[in-house]
Amino acid sequence: METRIEGLVISKVIYRERDLICHLLLRNGKTVSVMFYGGRGGGKKMKPSTLELGYMIKAQLKNVRQTDSTLYTASEWKTLWIHEKIRSNHNAFYLMCFYFELLSRLATQDDLFDEHRDFDNSLEGIFKVTSNALFYLEESVDKNNFKIQTQLFFYLSRLIFELGIAPMDDYCLFCKKNLEVFQGINLAFEHGGFICFDCSGEKESNENIGKLLWRLLRGTRKFKYADYEKVKIVDKGINQLLFDYLCYQFNFSRDSFKSRSFVF
Repeated sequence: METRIEGLVISKVIYRERDLICHLLLRNGKTVSVMFYGGRGGGKKMKPSTLELGYMIKAQLKNVRQTDSTLYTASEWKTLWIHEKIRSNHNAFYLMCFYFELLSRLATQDDLFDEHRDFDNSLEGIFKVTSNALFYLEESVDKNNFKIQTQLFFYLSRLIFELGIAPMDDYCLFCKKNLEVFQGINLAFEHGGFICFDCSGEKESNENIGKLLWRLLRGTRKFKYADYEKVKIVDKGINQLLFDYLCYQFNFSRDSFKSRSFVF
């Protein structure tokens, strides 16, 4: 069994008076549930809790398979990274909660008793994107440069690329013409790419939301996460379209996300 883990706290549940059960996103992009006895802090010495949403922690686990094999127990732990500004900005905190609600559905559960688990690195990109998202979310709030739609676009677009479901954007999927020549294009969820208005039978119009999304995806594909200040997303419809596309690919109902209304 792997007994030393590092991960982000993406959810927590109070258990009894001073204990917590935390859901952690590990560096391999998978999740585990861990029992932290005394994790809420308090007691005679009034210790503060070091297990907050978005904190990066390192934990030592007990090498014991519980009756419920999906729940592990931590013997000790410490924080590796914490945010200080996100929780002071309610919109930034809502956005972080949205990230974690989405992750809870995308990430698969890890089995720390599996001796072959190190060979599966297919989901590492999920952790990489999320850790970057939290770091630069904290930075943007600290620099008084937090723009919720810009941060959301960077997260959704990077996640889609890492998951391998990015829409094809070189040409119209039907007529094969370069999409640059069209003012109006649509993102066709079922085909995984863009279609021009000529092929979809719609009338040409001024630059539409599909074309704006296409330009942004192509323009920011090679950007580093640190370049978020170079992009200004003012139309939340772009993120709604991108989120709907992701939901379609994984058969999620967008209305089932409790935190969705706080970010769109």
